[in-house]
Amino acid sequence: MTSAPCRVIVVHDDPVIAAGLCAVLGDAGDLAVEHRPRAGCDDGGPPHEALRAAQAIVADHAGGLALLRDAAADPQRWRGRVPNVLVYTPLDREVEVRDAIRAGVRGYLLQGAPAAEIIAGARLVAQGARHLSDAVGACVADSLVRDALTHRESEVMTLVAQGLANKAIAHELRIATSTVKAHVRVILEKLDATSRTHAVAVAARRGLVQDEGARWPAPAAARARPAALHGNA
Repeated sequence: MTSAPCRVIVVHDDPVIAAGLCAVLGDAGDLAVEHRPRAGCDDGGPPHEALRAAQAIVADHAGGLALLRDAAADPQRWRGRVPNVLVYTPLDREVEVRDAIRAGVRGYLLQGAPAAEIIAGARLVAQGARHLSDAVGACVADSLVRDALTHRESEVMTLVAQGLANKAIAHELRIATSTVKAHVRVILEKLDATSRTHAVAVAARRGLVQDEGARWPAPAAARARPAALHGNA
């Protein structure tokens, strides 16, 4: 007597990638694969019964994290189940991988992974095990032996990445210039960087600085003198 196939649902924001994942997983033989559009899974309504019953959900980075956060925020809607999520994504920076693992993702594969690894990952995640691609596993291992930036150091690093000098950073954060210099020195040590430019490159590669213009207000000097940027009214 053969066992029932493992139920896998693909929830990916890219329809072409979703179709490819369904084709690859469907060829496994022991996986019952179904595709669910993202729009129907994170609209605030009760999760579809298929999502609750799925043994594994293969999703893009944002969609996978959204499902896990929803399950954590309202377990009653999910009937106490925590979905087994396998993320399939091009996002390979340390901060993105770390955020996914902290959210509860059980598997993390980078786009371009071979079909055999996608199938193996889905099977393992469906069993409640973890599966990380080799590159992601190396990223996680590296992050464990690095000293993380503190919140204040992250703020300083973000402003350094925006091109601000120490004096401007001190004004923005309302701290002494000497304190900024001390933070920069520690940042260079933690990132194993030889210069501010090198530190920005390392931080960007690891995802430790915010995207330009995002989630950070304009420097105080710019907010105080809009006429200098836009001309007189």
